[in-house]
Amino acid sequence: MIMVSKPTLSVLLLPLLSLVCLTCCYDEALSYPPPNSSSSPFSSSSSSSLSSNITISWDTHVHSTSPLMFGTNDFLLGGGSVSQATQPAYHALMHDLLNVRFVRVHNEGLSDNWTNNRTKTWNATIIKELYDSYDKAYTSTPVTFIQTIPTWPVWMFDGKVLPSSLWPEYAQLCADLVKILNIDQKRSI
Repeated sequence: MIMVSKPTLSVLLLPLLSLVCLTCCYDEALSYPPPNSSSSPFSSSSSSSLSSNITISWDTHVHSTSPLMFGTNDFLLGGGSVSQATQPAYHALMHDLLNVRFVRVHNEGLSDNWTNNRTKTWNATIIKELYDSYDKAYTSTPVTFIQTIPTWPVWMFDGKVLPSSLWPEYAQLCADLVKILNIDQKRSI
């Protein structure tokens, strides 16, 4: 999947956020809002209060989740540094220690790092080397990728808002990356 945005949109996993909030605030009983609290968003002029007790049982299994529920941004891959992104120690950390299986390829400089200023095209050789480093490191548990294009390259336009006259050129550049990844390199991203 190719995601194009400026600025890049973030996705919040609300169930995970809720779990983190609950575990961070965990005590034997949790009460919100504090009874008779004037700072409570639920307080009113009446004398009634709203309270709730939450108990967390760590021994009770409620639901299992997919390993794809959690992932990471890969700034090295998006940064275009073949020498850093292809290091075995880096992949050992990502794969063996963290067991990352869902990777968002993202780096603010991705469009500049992955394109050729002279030819105004993507550098398919660098892209192949970077993705191949994952293929070599993750033979037993393949990685699912989300490829982002966080912005246009500076050679296209050096500013915060891409003029509408350049939209067709930028759309073509994005389509060219899709072709490189999915047709030429057969990556199914």
